Amino acid sequence: MGVNLFDANFYRSVNSDLTQLTDEQAFQHLQVFGLREGRRFSPYADLDLYRNSNPDLGAAGLTTNRQLFDHLQEFGAIEGRLFSSVFDVNFYRSSNPDLQAAGLDNKQLLEHFQIFGINEGRVASGRFDISFYLNNNPDLSQAGFNNQQTLEHYVLFGIREGRLAAPGIPGIPGEPSQPGSDINTAFDVGVLGNSRSFSDSISQTNPSDLYRFSLNAPATVNLILEGAGNFNLIQDINGNNIVDESGTEVTFSGLFLPIPDEIIRSATPIANSTNQEPGEISGILPVGTYFVQVENGFEEIQGLRNYNLTLAATPSGLPTDNAGNTLARALDLGVIQDNQANIAFSDFVGLGDRNDIYRFTLDEPATVNLAIAGLSTGVEFMLLEDRSGDGAIDVTDIAGQRDDIITSISEESAFSGAIAEDLPVGTYYVRVASEQDTNYNLSLSTTPFTPPPDNAGNSIPTARDLGVLTNSQTLSDALGFIDPTDFYRFTLENTSRITLSLSGLSSQPDFLSTFTSVDIIQDTNGNGEVDFDPSLSEVINGVSGFEDSVVQSLLPGTYYLRLSHGGTLTSFNYNLTVEAIPFIPPPDNAGNTPSEAREVDILTGSQTFDDFVGGVDRQDLYRFTLENSSVVSLVLDGVSDFTNLILIQDLNGNSRAELNETITADGASSSSPGIIQQTLEAGIYFVEVEASGGDTDYSLTLSV
Repeated sequence: MGVNLFDANFYRSVNSDLTQLTDEQAFQHLQVFGLREGRRFSPYADLDLYRNSNPDLGAAGLTTNRQLFDHLQEFGAIEGRLFSSVFDVNFYRSSNPDLQAAGLDNKQLLEHFQIFGINEGRVASGRFDISFYLNNNPDLSQAGFNNQQTLEHYVLFGIREGRLAAPGIPGIPGEPSQPGSDINTAFDVGVLGNSRSFSDSISQTNPSDLYRFSLNAPATVNLILEGAGNFNLIQDINGNNIVDESGTEVTFSGLFLPIPDEIIRSATPIANSTNQEPGEISGILPVGTYFVQVENGFEEIQGLRNYNLTLAATPSGLPTDNAGNTLARALDLGVIQDNQANIAFSDFVGLGDRNDIYRFTLDEPATVNLAIAGLSTGVEFMLLEDRSGDGAIDVTDIAGQRDDIITSISEESAFSGAIAEDLPVGTYYVRVASEQDTNYNLSLSTTPFTPPPDNAGNSIPTARDLGVLTNSQTLSDALGFIDPTDFYRFTLENTSRITLSLSGLSSQPDFLSTFTSVDIIQDTNGNGEVDFDPSLSEVINGVSGFEDSVVQSLLPGTYYLRLSHGGTLTSFNYNLTVEAIPFIPPPDNAGNTPSEAREVDILTGSQTFDDFVGGVDRQDLYRFTLENSSVVSLVLDGVSDFTNLILIQDLNGNSRAELNETITADGASSSSPGIIQQTLEAGIYFVEVEASGGDTDYSLTLSV
C-alpha cells in the first residue's frame, strides 16, 4: 500500500475557510476541490516541486494536481522521488546511519521523519536544517517555536521570504534596486510602444522587482525575461495597490480559473547547462495600466541573480467577443433538447479576454457532447454547474462534496478535445479559457440518456442490505457524476475475516479517472452518518486506489461498505467481491492496555514473544523493567502487513502510556523488520505492537 501524506490539521490551519471541517470532510474537500485549487495539504509535500522534479510524469500524461497527488501517494514516495523541500529520502537515509542500518524502506523513512525525526531535530534535506534555521532566525526562537512549527514556518513563509535555512548559503546585503518591490514603488515605464530593455538583479533581500506600463490603445504586447527567476503580468483590477491572487487556482497548463485573480499570466525562463530559453508572455491587451513582476520563483536565491527584461507593444485591434466573461453574462443557448444536432460557435480567447462562457438548459436527462477544435495554443475547456446559484464559479463550496466544475480538459499546446457527460435536468455552463491568444471552434450536441438503476443506496440509512454475510458475494454497480457513492450493509454473527477485492476498473476507457475508495464502516453512535472522529473509530479500514484488496478481521456486529469516487468520469462499472470466513483469533498473550500489559519483569538477556494483532486485537503491550542504564534492542519481524513498534516509558508511574511518554517508534513490513536500539536509564518501560494495516502474526524480540 502507498503512503498517506494528507495532514487534516495542517490543511485546516492554512485554510481559514475550512477550520470547521472534520478530518473526513477536509480530505473530501482536498480530493474534490483543494487539489484543483492548488491548496497545500501537508508541510512535507509540494506538488509543484514534484511536477518540476519528475518531468517523466508529465510526459506520461499525469498533469493535473489530482493525478500527481494519487501517483505520489501510491508510487512516488515509495520510489524515492523528490517531492519536498524539507524531506529527501536519499539524503535522510545517508545522513542517519542508524536508520540505514535498520534497513528502513522509503515509506518507513518518511513515516519515521514525520513521527520522530522532526521532533529529534534530524536533518532530512540539504535545503533545510532545523537547528540552523532557528539559530539564524532569532524571531522564531523568541516565539518559542518547536521543531514542527519551525518546519511549517519555513514551508509557508521562510522560502518566500528568502530566509537562510541550511549551511553554505551566504547572506547577501541589500542591493539598491531601481524598480520597487510593490505596486506603489514600481518603476514607471510610461506608455509602452517600441522595445524597452532593463537589466537588474534579485536577491534574498530584494526578491521582487516591479515595472509599470500603460497602453493608450489596444496592442499586442511581447514581454521577454532572460536569466533566473520567473515573471508575472499583472493588472490591479480593484485599484487597491496590492496583487490579489487569493482566489486563484493554477492548473498544470498555467491557466487561472477564478476571474478576479490579478495575475494575468506567468512565465519562467529555462537556464541550465543544456538549455537556455527566455520566458515569454505575448498577446493582445486592451487599453489600461499593467505591471510586470520579476521574482525568485521556486528555487532559493544564492547570491545575486541577474536578469534582462524586454517590453514591447505593437498597435492591434481587439477581436469581437461574442460570449460573456462571467456566469451572469454568459451567452444563453436556451433549452437544449435531448436529441439536439450540433450547435456550433467560433470565437477568441487570450491575454486580454481570458474567458468565454456559454449557458444551456436541459429539461430531460441527456448525454451532452462538447467538442473544441481550431486552436493555436492550449486552453482550459470546462463543463460547469452553478450549484449554489450565486452566479460565480465556486471551487471552495463543499455542499454535496462537489464543486461547480463537473469536468475539464487543460492542455498547454493546441489540441482537439471532447467532453461527454450524462447529465440530469438542470442549467449548465461551458467555459473556454486561455491566457494565450487563440481562435476556437466549439460545438454542442445531445443524445437521449436514461440513468442506470442504482443497485446500492447512497447513505447509511439507504444502504443495500446484504444480510448476514456468511460467504462470498460479488457486487456489481456503477459510479459516476450522477451517482458518486454506494453503500452496502452487512451483518456478522460470528467473528470473521473479511476480504474486499475491487476489480473491473482497468477495462474502463479512462482508467486514471476510476480512482475509488472502499471503506469498512461501523456506525458506532447510530446517528446514520459516517463520523470521522478518531474517538469513534467508525472508519475501520479500507482500500483506496484503482484495483486493490484488503483483509480485515471483525467482531460480530453490523457494518457498512462505502464506495466513493472523486473523479469526473461520466460513469464506470465496478466489481466488489466481499468474502466472510469464520475466524478464531489466536490466543491473546499480551494485553491491550498498559494496565493489562504482559509482564516481562526485569529485562535480562534476550526474550522472544510470538503473537497476533489485527482487526479484533489492534495492539499488544509488554512491560519491562531496567535496574541499570542499558542499551536495549527491540526487533519486530515476521509480519505480513505494516505494523508499528513503539517504545514507551512510564514517566509518572501511573501504568498508562501517555502522549509525552513515547520515546521512539519504528515500523515493520513483510520485507523488513522494525528495529529500535536505544540507551535507556533505569525505569519501567512499555513496548507496543500496533496493527497499522490488516491482520498479521508477529515475532517480537527484546534484548539487553
